Amino acid sequence: MNQVNTTMTVKRINTELVRATLKRLKSATKPEVAKATGLSVMTCGTILNELLATGEVLEQQVDPSSGGRPAIRYEYHANYAQIVCLYARTEGNEHFISYQVCNLLGECLEENTIYYDEITYDVYEQQLERLKDVYPAIKVAGIGVQGVVHEGVIGVCDIKRLEKVDIVSKLEDKLKIDIVAQNDMNLITYGYYQKQEDESPKNIAYVYFPDGNYMGAGLIVNGQVVKGETNFSGELSFLPLGILRSEQLGQFKQPDTMVKLAAKSIASLIVIINPAVIVLAGRCVKEEDLKRIESEVKTMIPAVHMPTLKYRHDIHADYMNGLKTLTLEQLSYPFKFEKKTF
Repeated sequence: MNQVNTTMTVKRINTELVRATLKRLKSATKPEVAKATGLSVMTCGTILNELLATGEVLEQQVDPSSGGRPAIRYEYHANYAQIVCLYARTEGNEHFISYQVCNLLGECLEENTIYYDEITYDVYEQQLERLKDVYPAIKVAGIGVQGVVHEGVIGVCDIKRLEKVDIVSKLEDKLKIDIVAQNDMNLITYGYYQKQEDESPKNIAYVYFPDGNYMGAGLIVNGQVVKGETNFSGELSFLPLGILRSEQLGQFKQPDTMVKLAAKSIASLIVIINPAVIVLAGRCVKEEDLKRIESEVKTMIPAVHMPTLKYRHDIHADYMNGLKTLTLEQLSYPFKFEKKTF
């Protein structure tokens, strides 16, 4: 890397550090930003002035001073830009989208869930186009897909009308904003993990057992989401469970066979990633099933390697948190300040 590129990279990293710090502090003076970032007051002043000129940072009231020039406080302009997070799901006889429009601090400006007769690409496009008209400051849209997304193209998917759709390119061409699309279980797991304490386990799995669709999982190993070479990681319905894949849908609706199939799937995850926690969710599993599943798993693996099983009644909050976090990251320079990364 030549000197010019190095200087530009350092400046972008410093700018992102100041930006992230001001978001966290809500408001601060130049010396306070300098102390929090470890950068010089002069460097912070230059960056803050540049952000002030673009409107991304606002000046607050002047701090009282005992003498000399009064200190100016700066605050991050939360609505300088906005994001929209949208996912579609089909389960049982229900077909719906859920969305949130958020500012740059992650604060929700609008949210809704809308039901349809079926989900197609047009549902994504029409809703995003409508929201962009209402919120012209939207710069990025985060899209959750109930299937595999590889290089922006949807592959194996529970919503058949979306298979082989190049959803990222089509939406970017239409809306003229950045689009990030990701598998639903990766986002749900990421959202769940982001809410945990810093000292929480770094190896977890989140398994979803839906009604009428195939089971899937999101995996985090050493604090990183595992997507695999072609984003196929976590497609548990392709495990060799001793029955045809098409037979799984019916057997997961039967309590006894559900427990056995769930236990086999969980045992497979344990021997591959050895997680400390496995979260179970979905209409085909109930909280009272966890003890039976754990007992069944222990017949296959040594009890010392058994992770803690946890139950989530609803995935929506985890899903939206994962989408929101990932989408906001798209607006940041690709330099991570947190340990938890996608």
